[in-house]
Amino acid sequence: MIIRNSESNHLGAQGTVTLFSPFQAACNGKYFVGSSTTLADVAMFKQLHFFEEVAPGSLSAYPKLKAFVDDFAQLPAVAAYLKSDKRMPLTPNEVGDKPHAGMPGYVFLSKPPAGSYAENWEGLKK
Repeated sequence: MIIRNSESNHLGAQGTVTLFSPFQAACNGKYFVGSSTTLADVAMFKQLHFFEEVAPGSLSAYPKLKAFVDDFAQLPAVAAYLKSDKRMPLTPNEVGDKPHAGMPGYVFLSKPPAGSYAENWEGLKK
């Protein structure tokens, strides 16, 4: 979820502090809960990695969160997925360029990898 301020479509500076500060405090740089990977780590990676994709450098003021994302992305299964053709490109709705734009907001920003679909779907063109 992206918290929006009234001045722009994106998370403002104070919103970033409000959002990331509690996570920075909870993270030891490697895990959020305990001393091994948990579902909490998977969920946090998904969201924090998303923020870095949408707004590169957004974690630079949060060294433990940045280290967490960098380390988690290097786990063999995660690294393989991030490089695979199973990973779909972002859409304008996800990036915030066209929030709540309906179906046009779900057009991929780049072409999906060939291995991510079995055949072309012509459903919207009919």
